[in-house]
Formats: sequence, C-alpha cells, structure tokens
Amino acid sequence: MLDFDMPRAAPLHRGMDPDDARNLGVRAVGFVAKDRVRLHRFLSGAGITLPEFWRRPHASRHLTAALDFLITDETLLRDFSRVADIAVETVYDVRRVLMPRPLPAELGTTKV
Repeated sequence: MLDFDMPRAAPLHRGMDPDDARNLGVRAVGFVAKDRVRLHRFLSGAGITLPEFWRRPHASRHLTAALDFLITDETLLRDFSRVADIAVETVYDVRRVLMPRPLPAELGTTKV
C-alpha cells in the first residue's frame, strides 16, 4: 500500500513552484484515497478504473482529477484544506499550475 501521508508544508501562494503544486496534488490523491466510498465516487466520476488508479496513483491525470473532485464538492474541499493546513484558494491555484485549463467551477459545475 502506498503511504499518502506527507509532512505538512508551508502554505503555498500564487505563482507557486510546480514541484510544490505536484506535492499538494499527491496529498489530494491521498485524501481522496483514504476513504473507500469517496475513492469509488471519485473513480466513477473521473472515468478511472481502480486497477489503473493503483498502478499509477501519482499520474498527472489522477492528480488533476482528484483536485477537480475536491473543487466540485465544497464540503470535501474545505475538509481537505483543513487537513492539508492550506487556504481553500490554494487548491484552485494548485489545479491551475498542474494543468492550466478551465476548472470545473469556471465551467459552471455545481456541487455534486
């Protein structure tokens, strides 16, 4: 089993380093993967199979999908931000750094 518990880093800011953004993306994947129901809901919504996910949990596609999953669910977004000890806005910043395309919230997606 992979260990997704990573030490807390200092809060990130706009214009963050891509490596810092990737590390926080990995933490988002870990947060999603820690709860079986949440993981299966994430995989179903992202169109990712469980074997595919476990083969490459840190794939860029999985990191951005996990961030999108959190962004579209305000409760999970706030929970993750609290656990990661970061501002909610930082999750949006990380998502933009990892793959600069429209975020679900910018496309009009609402809470699931």
